[in-house]
Amino acid sequence: MNNLDNFQFDDLQALLRYSHGKLTDTCFFLLNVTDVTKAKKWLNTAPVSSATKLETPPKTALQIAFTGNGLRVLGVDESVIEGFSDEFIVGMSGEESRSRRLGDIGENAPEKWSWGGKSKDIPHVLLMLYAKKDGIDSWRESVEGENFLEAFINVSASTGE
Repeated sequence: MNNLDNFQFDDLQALLRYSHGKLTDTCFFLLNVTDVTKAKKWLNTAPVSSATKLETPPKTALQIAFTGNGLRVLGVDESVIEGFSDEFIVGMSGEESRSRRLGDIGENAPEKWSWGGKSKDIPHVLLMLYAKKDGIDSWRESVEGENFLEAFINVSASTGE
């Protein structure tokens, strides 16, 4: 018996298992929650790609990551958040010694980051969309759906191929 035979991949995002290397169109959003109720409604219906085994490779994928602040804004109990690592709780720029160990000094110092640095707001959510060639626009439109525009503000967006 393989150690993975009993693993519940449906509770794991697909990015960790598949990396989405064949989904070459991408769109990443840094979001802040503006309406908690609508954000929770959208998150409940968001088609997040799980790591369950598929017979055919997907044509699209959606992955979501939260910051500690994002979980707080959404009302996650502090006792749950305290179970995460210090880096997650306070952010990557939370300690000068951590910045030094990571090489985030000089031109790479958190004070010079476009977002997430000491003097900048840390986004609540990272939304990552992946699609096969020429499929990202329709996938983005489909994913946003109801409640999205009222639930979040796009702090920064980048697209690439």
